[in-house]
Amino acid sequence: MQYPPYPHQQYPPPRTNALAIIAIICSILGLMGVPIVGSVLGIVLGQIAKKDISNSQGTQTGDSIAKVAIVIGWVGVILVVGVMILFFIFIWGAKFFK
Repeated sequence: MQYPPYPHQQYPPPRTNALAIIAIICSILGLMGVPIVGSVLGIVLGQIAKKDISNSQGTQTGDSIAKVAIVIGWVGVILVVGVMILFFIFIWGAKFFK
């Protein structure tokens, strides 16, 4: 007696994590229009997306998108802090040498 072959089980293709996409959008907005809020949201959502992707057992992709969002977010934070430091140095310098 011969049994019929098992049907080939198809798995759905992995999907890109939505939080990773939202994180990269927030990080880019942090560089362009909403400085601190967008950058911090990009960093936080990127970290959450990385954790979700690693826990998904291969059903989600977007780890590189989440990493880029985190890096862009930190660049935005560093730029804003640097500009604020320079601004206060120039304000203090103008008052000191007046």
